[in-house]
Amino acid sequence: MADGGKFKSVNGEDLGQNIELNWETKYESVEQKEENFNINQEEEKEEYSLIPRKPDDGTIPENILEFFHSYGYNCRKYFNLCVVDTNTIAFAAGNLIQFFNVKENKMWFKIGSVGTGIGHISKNPIFEHIAVGANGENPLINIFNWPLMKTIIVLKGGTTKRYFHLSYSPDGLLLASQGGEPDYYISLWNWKESNIILQCKSYVQDVYNVTFSKYIPGQLTSSGIGHIKFWKMSKTFTGLKLKGEIGKFGNTEISDIIAIHPMPNETIVSGCEWGNILLWDESLIKLEACRKNKEPAHVGYISQFELLNGEIISVGSDGWIRFWFYETIDHADLSDDEQFLEIQPIYEFQIAEGIENAMLMSIQKQEPDNPEKTMWYAQDGNGGLWLLDLCTSKKEHIQQKLFTCHAGPIVDMDTADWGPFVATLDRNGNLHIYNYIEKKLNLIYKFYDTSSQVVWLPCKIEKTGSTLVCAFENGIIRMITVTIQTTNTGNVKMDNTKLIQVLKPHSMPITVMSLNTSCSLLVTGSDDATIFLFNIHTTNNYPAIAPIGYVKLPSPATCMTWNPQEEATLLIGCLRGDCMEVKLPMIPQSYTTTSYELVKCRPASFKFESVRSAIERQIIKEKYEAEKEERLKERRKEMERLIAENPHIIIDEDTFLTELDEKEMILPEIYIPEIPNKVLIAQYGIDGNIWLFMAGFDAGYVYEYPRPLSVKLKHNKPIRSRIIEHAIDTEMHNFLFQKNKKYLYLGTQYGQLYVVKIKDKDPLDFSDCWILQTHDHYNGHISNILFGYNKEILLTCGQDGNIFSFKINDDTPYEEHEVPMLENSLFIPESVEDIEDADYPNLEEVITKIEQDRIFSVAEKKKKKVLEIIHDLTEEYVKIITRNKHLLHSQRISQFELDPRIVEDLEQQLHTHKTLTERKLQFEVEKRKLELQKLMDHFVTSITYLPFAVHGILDENRAVYSLRELHLDTDSILKCVKLLKEKDEQQKAEMELQLKLDNNLFWEKTTLIMQEQVKEDKQKSEEQEIQYLEGLLAEDFSDLSSGLGLQINRMLLKYKEKEARLIERQKEWQKLHAKKPNLVKSRLEDAVFLEKAKQSIGEYNLKMNVDFSLMKKKETAAIKYKQLIDCRDKLHHLRENFNTKLKTIALKKEKMQKEVTKLTEVLKKIHTEIPLKNIKPLPHPPKLYFDIEFPEHNLELQKYVSMSEKVQQVKRQRQSLIIDQLIDHSDLEHEVLYCDDKAIFHKGQESLYILISASQMKIKDHSSIAGDLIRNLNINDSVQTTWEREMKRSRMWRKIYEQDCVLRYISAKYKQLEKELDELEEYRLDVVYQSTYINLNLLTLYEEFMILRESETMEHALEEKVIDKSNERVTMMLKMQATNINIAAREEEIKKLHIKIKDTATDFTKAIADNKFQNFLQKIFKRKYTALKKQNGSLDSITQSSETSSEETDETVDSEAEYIPFDENICPVGCDTQLYDMAFSMREKRYTYELQIREEQREIELLQKELDTDIKHLRIIESTLKHNEEELQNFVLDKQKKLNEINVTVILKLHQLQHILDSGCTASIQNCIVFNKKELANLYARVGELQDETYNLEQTRKYTKKYNSF
Repeated sequence: MADGGKFKSVNGEDLGQNIELNWETKYESVEQKEENFNINQEEEKEEYSLIPRKPDDGTIPENILEFFHSYGYNCRKYFNLCVVDTNTIAFAAGNLIQFFNVKENKMWFKIGSVGTGIGHISKNPIFEHIAVGANGENPLINIFNWPLMKTIIVLKGGTTKRYFHLSYSPDGLLLASQGGEPDYYISLWNWKESNIILQCKSYVQDVYNVTFSKYIPGQLTSSGIGHIKFWKMSKTFTGLKLKGEIGKFGNTEISDIIAIHPMPNETIVSGCEWGNILLWDESLIKLEACRKNKEPAHVGYISQFELLNGEIISVGSDGWIRFWFYETIDHADLSDDEQFLEIQPIYEFQIAEGIENAMLMSIQKQEPDNPEKTMWYAQDGNGGLWLLDLCTSKKEHIQQKLFTCHAGPIVDMDTADWGPFVATLDRNGNLHIYNYIEKKLNLIYKFYDTSSQVVWLPCKIEKTGSTLVCAFENGIIRMITVTIQTTNTGNVKMDNTKLIQVLKPHSMPITVMSLNTSCSLLVTGSDDATIFLFNIHTTNNYPAIAPIGYVKLPSPATCMTWNPQEEATLLIGCLRGDCMEVKLPMIPQSYTTTSYELVKCRPASFKFESVRSAIERQIIKEKYEAEKEERLKERRKEMERLIAENPHIIIDEDTFLTELDEKEMILPEIYIPEIPNKVLIAQYGIDGNIWLFMAGFDAGYVYEYPRPLSVKLKHNKPIRSRIIEHAIDTEMHNFLFQKNKKYLYLGTQYGQLYVVKIKDKDPLDFSDCWILQTHDHYNGHISNILFGYNKEILLTCGQDGNIFSFKINDDTPYEEHEVPMLENSLFIPESVEDIEDADYPNLEEVITKIEQDRIFSVAEKKKKKVLEIIHDLTEEYVKIITRNKHLLHSQRISQFELDPRIVEDLEQQLHTHKTLTERKLQFEVEKRKLELQKLMDHFVTSITYLPFAVHGILDENRAVYSLRELHLDTDSILKCVKLLKEKDEQQKAEMELQLKLDNNLFWEKTTLIMQEQVKEDKQKSEEQEIQYLEGLLAEDFSDLSSGLGLQINRMLLKYKEKEARLIERQKEWQKLHAKKPNLVKSRLEDAVFLEKAKQSIGEYNLKMNVDFSLMKKKETAAIKYKQLIDCRDKLHHLRENFNTKLKTIALKKEKMQKEVTKLTEVLKKIHTEIPLKNIKPLPHPPKLYFDIEFPEHNLELQKYVSMSEKVQQVKRQRQSLIIDQLIDHSDLEHEVLYCDDKAIFHKGQESLYILISASQMKIKDHSSIAGDLIRNLNINDSVQTTWEREMKRSRMWRKIYEQDCVLRYISAKYKQLEKELDELEEYRLDVVYQSTYINLNLLTLYEEFMILRESETMEHALEEKVIDKSNERVTMMLKMQATNINIAAREEEIKKLHIKIKDTATDFTKAIADNKFQNFLQKIFKRKYTALKKQNGSLDSITQSSETSSEETDETVDSEAEYIPFDENICPVGCDTQLYDMAFSMREKRYTYELQIREEQREIELLQKELDTDIKHLRIIESTLKHNEEELQNFVLDKQKKLNEINVTVILKLHQLQHILDSGCTASIQNCIVFNKKELANLYARVGELQDETYNLEQTRKYTKKYNSF
């Protein structure tokens, strides 16, 4: 590895020479070379180790930085491993292809991309070619030959931003490329011809893998985030197509898929996130293979599959490589409900280094063409490359780690000031120390915490130069010492690290750590929004870190910088845009004994305010003003030109310039982020101010502020802001000045390294820059930039796991730098116990705990002292109480209270504690109340009575149980009301529908009436015509010269005879209709009989109405719901009534128990006075089972009673009981008769006196006074008198009778209660029976209601259709009716015009009857009207002589008439001029009538056409209406069928079954009809009535026929 850091060209020259072209020329040359696909082999291609870019006017030397070495690679990038030959492997590191010769242990590099990194490297399986897919704008795929590494083919157009994966087909002729965002194109290349065969979008998210099938040509598979896709190339008539099908996960959870492998039988094997093997068949998961007991095949995702000799190899990220029998997986026959196939691997390899397994990202066979070889190269995501022997037949296997590097993102690094060593720390806790000059890894140490920062202490405070301080995300900092010298020849993982000191200043991740210039202060910043200050003091041994204190920040610290002129002044940038400057103490402060907070440190701060929008707005304004000024200049030049060409013209300059067309200036809105962006870099500038580099929206600018400690800011806006050239919207994360501040080095979020030459006049002008893409663009955020110990090497580390070193080629002389000399190693102290507990307290918590412990200790001592005082006082108090008891009663202190204020104070404390406790428990109390309320609402409140039972008194084993019944739901009742309202509205709608139908009938009747009216009018007109003809023909035409008069007379005579016969016939018909009986005047008995028949005949409408429909009589959901509610209400009241009665008996039993208890006490008193032989047993009181008979008492909450109150209650009960027992003033007779016989009386009096005197109660003892009096009276009389004996005997019999009465009363009560329980038990059976039947009926009603409710909406919609079409039909019929009336009116008008024409002809005939020019005048009059021609705007009539034959020849004309030539324009000689003119005027009149007739006929034709159209439309409407009605009828019938199919339960008794066979057995009643017996009897009776009615009608018919025959 010694010379692995140099680039080598084909001729062996160093590639770092002769770099003089600027960046534009360089890009052009590269593009030209890439466009030339066929490069001449003899033409040498000049290669460069670096291809930076800089502006045209840049003054920075082209070779300011010269690539030196790469110390790692992105080992966690999928498939970042390519075997180019047996001993050489390649992988991507930033823009470089890193080649590693395993045999010689050497590395060399080749530039692979001029963009933003390398996407993927793939080796052609047939040709010695390497394909490298670059990232960047319109990236290229460069195909190099091996081993010359000359570009032979350049492929363009595969994607727009980046490549994820490249894969060659098995024959090496096709190349598949998978692009990334934004297009995600999958492209198939014919790489020899440099063209794309097929291209399409693969998916909408990242695709990690794409591969050809080795067995089936034209089959590809791709996979990535949450998907797998199967591709097939197929030939169609339009050409070659690429068809893809997304895999369907089905019941399996969607997973990211990395590993895929096409199998020979067209199935696909893939991995998943949880480590199992998925077998895909035709885009579906056939099965999921796992190990026994459902253990996953791998712990973690599977990264790769390989198939060897029928065995499938799975490579897992858990460091295991397992072999499986593929046939077992493929031929597994699982049932439909099984998904997992449990199978054990046949062989497995564990790849591990020590106790840590490798993270296998990919493996490649060392010799792919040799199946006998079993050596594989492996990419380790935990940092490194492996050479593995996967031979299953060997006992020992080679597992050699070839290369070691960082695992994942490198978070920080620091260099030693005494030699070429750099310490790098990745996020996983791996600490590496490299000799960056010798390009060697010297030391590896593993921390088991997530790392964040590292500082290498300089030699001025630690003479051996081997001490490092590391910070971690759990808030811990560790100081370690390393031994580097001994590792030059030994193992890098030897135990050369010693933990010196460990502290935990923070409880959250440490984000920044910095050492001041004098190396005396160490500061850490954390996400807990504090910075912690430590003092580093040197001792004879290794340095020690002493905590000074912490300072609170407005938000977590993101960056820190020490003031170069002030030793203890720190500049801090925060997460939410705050920037602070604080002067820190150098030594621990005296006031930090109880807390480490440095309250006397008062930082000066300001909050960054975004000005980017204002800057961009100002730029637009300035640009607009410049353009406006340019237009004004052009306008002035134009004005000067016009004046020069026309000197006599006077131009007003202001007016001429104001005529300029100004464009509207559109300014963007001012945007200020709601939460300020974090400060990425806060540095002291050259001129003493501070420079800020922000994240997010404000990135791409440098902002200048004055120092907060020196100047009090009036506002939070920067004093100056400058855009960073070539870095718009790019976040700067690293800032490094050279000592002479000539150059500034910046690291970006996209892995770019900026070198800025500082300008003396304007330090914020970063336009003179030099830009190099070092780390990966997508995950290569630069973590740190540092100089080497001699300032000649520049080191960078990034989140992509890479470490790059560059030689600095700057001619500027450096300041003299003295390399410190190391001393011998110091005494290594004993090992320090590390902090491993995640909950270990931080320094502040420790010191706070110490202070709290001190306070508690003092408090305990004081408490102990106070308790001793109290103990002494207590003993003294007890002595006083004892002495007080031994005093005389009169001298004792009754209330021994030292001070009433003590009691008051105690009561006040008690009240305070009670109030506080109530407040503390208030939430819990309300919570429990709410829980109780919910439980009560669900289980108790919802039912009318809790389930209970009443036990009998005489037979306690018998019990009558209640029925569980819920409360009626009022919401249902409201809903019922709402439905009833809807029902009313529906009924109204039906009435409106009926009205519309009635209107239809009305219009039909109206049509008939109008037709009859038209007929009457027609008849009237005919009668008028007949009258006219009669009047006309009443005259005598016999005087006419021709035979016309005789003919007319004969015709009239025939007409009169025919008319007479018609009139006679009409009169006969009128007499016949008059004899028709009038139903209205029928007998009242007949009407009543008909009405009764209608009611008893059944469904009258169904039998009599032809148009009867179920729609006219239907049952709605509202009605059914009302029935449902009524049924539910009936059931509820039935069961509730029973429960009420049972509860009444329970209460009666409870009352009886109390009464019997009192009567038992009375009996006990009676038993003391009667003889023993007359004593009867006491009755047993009714036993109450409170848990069963009164369960509601268990739900009652008892009020809390304190112990003292309970004691007082017990005392009061005992005293009242004794007084009640001993003091009885009612039975004086007993005292008189038995005062001498009962000694208990006196003892009772004495005990009562003692009790009363002890409690200081004063009760007047009347009974004792009476007893004394009686004893004094009878003291000398010891013999009983006859009266006394009689009184005693009488009292005894009376008491015996009272005993019997009480016992009989109790027995009667018991029997009465038992009888009521018996009745109630029978009633319960009936209630259960009725409830069951009602429930069945309720179920039937509910099913009917559901059917009606579900069908109601559809039924209403169908009814609406019928109504709409009916309305449309009515409208059309009205229109047709109007048209018919119009036609009839016009026909009537035509008839009238014909009559007028006849009248005109008759008048003219009468006028010329006796004239000899009659024929001539008749010809003029009868001349026909032919046409009207429009001449000069007027209509002139033209007549012709064409007449009918009947007109030209008249058989009745006298043959002797004189012939007159016909010329209507010349009046014949002798003809009357008036008659001649009259002929023309009468003809014109006839013409006018005929014209009117033609117009009317034309209108009639138009109306008839319109009527025909309307008739057709009406037929369509009627057809649609009929269809809608049929559809509605069918729907109603279907609904009725569903209703009929509902099962209805009917309870029948055996005697009601009449479907009996001849054998006497009951036949099957499945198809029988259940009929009401009474109705059946009525039907039988109705049959007889109908027979009698039929007989009577037959007799009446015979009698009428016989009568009519006479």
